[in-house]
Amino acid sequence: MKRPDRSETLYGIHPVMAAITAGRRKVDTLFIASGRETRQPHQQALQAAEQHNIPVNEIPARDLEQMTGGKVHQGIAARVSVYPFVPLADLLAAVPSTDTPFILVADGLTDPHNLGALARTALCAGVHGLIIPKDNAASPTPAAVKASAGALEFLPVARETNIARVLDALKDAGLWIAGLDGRGEQTIYDSDLTGPLALVVGDEGRGIRRLVGQKCDFILSIPQTDMVHSLNASVAGAVAMYEAFRQRRAKAVIGR
Repeated sequence: MKRPDRSETLYGIHPVMAAITAGRRKVDTLFIASGRETRQPHQQALQAAEQHNIPVNEIPARDLEQMTGGKVHQGIAARVSVYPFVPLADLLAAVPSTDTPFILVADGLTDPHNLGALARTALCAGVHGLIIPKDNAASPTPAAVKASAGALEFLPVARETNIARVLDALKDAGLWIAGLDGRGEQTIYDSDLTGPLALVVGDEGRGIRRLVGQKCDFILSIPQTDMVHSLNASVAGAVAMYEAFRQRRAKAVIGR
């Protein structure tokens, strides 16, 4: 019986550099398209590969195109081990003792680009970790890592079977659960988001699932005009995360 492939191909400058820098996965080989090795970003990747003893293979651009399935690879790719998920307990334990926990829960997002965009914002907004469902949801594929500009290589991600039970575990750990939904009567701007918080973002089409919504301590909305039906899931999540980030920074300044 053929053993399953335990590696995948990342592509693009930021994902490849992030994988090398973060050091969370094994990078087997770095691939550079012929003629790109003199460009500054690619030189930086070559230097990083040398520092980490990663073999480099210069190949024709058409071969790189085939290797990445025709994706926008920017002349660089890397063969890496599969994505390193972390157990939920480890994700929570990794929150620095001086920080107030801030966790993002993606409840059934199916678009890898939305997942990547959320992860990118989460890393910028001080989120300590991301939780995603194991089934019927987008995962940190190379496409998602590319959409995250490499952020998924640094952000701890737990993949869990039952999100409703995960929310119970987060409550037991002292976090408040805030669901993001356009039908919420309370807005993010009228809410205190400075405490231990798990923000739940649902899929664009169906939103937060019913059972998951019932586990939330409160449901929040984002004010908007009536010109469009709703915000994109990754945009809505970004707005909410940055409102929490703003409140937390303001509280930290006042507390000095």
